[in-house]
Amino acid sequence: MVITTTNGTSKLVSTAGLKAIEGYSSADWTDGASSLGFEGSQSAINSAIATLSFKGSTPGVPASVRINAILGGLAYNPDNGHYYDVGSATSWTDARAAAKSRTFNGLVGYLATITSAQEQDFLYSKTQAGGWIGATDGFDISTDQIWKWADGPEANQTFWTTSCGTGSHGICAATGMYSFWNVGEPNNFNGPEESGAFGGLTIGGQWNDLSNAAGQSQYIVEYGGGGGTVAETFDATTQITVAGNPSAPTGLTVTPGGGQLSLSFNEVSGANLNGGTLVRYEYQQNGGPWISLGTSTTTIITGLTNDATYTYAIRAITTDGTEFISPASATVSAIPALAPTAPRNVTTKLIGTSVTVAWSAPTYDGGSPIVRYVAKVTPAVGDQHVQHCSHLGKFAASNLCYPRARSRNRIHLDSYCL
Repeated sequence: MVITTTNGTSKLVSTAGLKAIEGYSSADWTDGASSLGFEGSQSAINSAIATLSFKGSTPGVPASVRINAILGGLAYNPDNGHYYDVGSATSWTDARAAAKSRTFNGLVGYLATITSAQEQDFLYSKTQAGGWIGATDGFDISTDQIWKWADGPEANQTFWTTSCGTGSHGICAATGMYSFWNVGEPNNFNGPEESGAFGGLTIGGQWNDLSNAAGQSQYIVEYGGGGGTVAETFDATTQITVAGNPSAPTGLTVTPGGGQLSLSFNEVSGANLNGGTLVRYEYQQNGGPWISLGTSTTTIITGLTNDATYTYAIRAITTDGTEFISPASATVSAIPALAPTAPRNVTTKLIGTSVTVAWSAPTYDGGSPIVRYVAKVTPAVGDQHVQHCSHLGKFAASNLCYPRARSRNRIHLDSYCL
């Protein structure tokens, strides 16, 4: 069983009856890792899978957990669906013959053909020592300094020539194929060196060209694409979105009323939820505790004191099983109050072409002190359409009719009298 995780790690709680397979650590089962490998009886594996858990890495980025059930004993690469093992042979020709004679789960073996950085990295992480691979520039399939793959799905394909340069890593423009040679390789250092070898962990798995029987005691055999039909396998992938903290709500406005304030703000939705599902909004008054609003983006807060200043912020709460809290919105302040009543005892006195208007303070200031009065006459004459008075007094203008006055409190709420 191989479990491969992207954008996160997986781990197991139940590991009874499990055994680590080649290239995987049993410590990862409970510590958590991006790749877990183990074998065991069907009941032991079922018990382990039932306790599998996932932990995401980067919020808002898609993740996946892939489970591959295979016959035990070999390293499985879920990227290409191939299996790998190590055998013993001192010469490249013996290793090639031995690899071609092996089968696994209905598949025919061959010396490994490494065709991508992913496959190279996979073997580097799983193979504990160097070994022969299927690369050669001699024998029955190639000529000197024209390197090809001997067998498998890439049989007889040229992957490196001198045009690629020694020590080349990656795709060669001249061949369109991958290589991962050590510095200065291939170089025929000890005369004709026609056999390719995986370098093992000591030099990062970089390849070397060697003579047929020089310096190696084992080989890497690959199964997949070289013939045969898979007898037993299971492959399933679950896609996951890793949730994170949502974005802060925007557009908070606060509208005053008598002893109350109305709050409204923009909905947090789509990508701003960062992979989670909205649970509720919360508001904070004057830096106090956060209070739930449910999922509504409007609310009226009552029981407030007129002429007192209140400051508010909003945040969003989402979940994917774990709650995530957004940053707080920008704060907004407001003062509850009503419009004052109209000025009282309004009188007018016409003297020639002028009129004088007088009034008394309103009986109710709306919960906020009166800061000025506004006197208006119609029709307008010159710049005397509106006159502002900061105190109770007289207002005089010429050639006017229909005077009226209004009182204005601190939050600019008005009440007229005629």
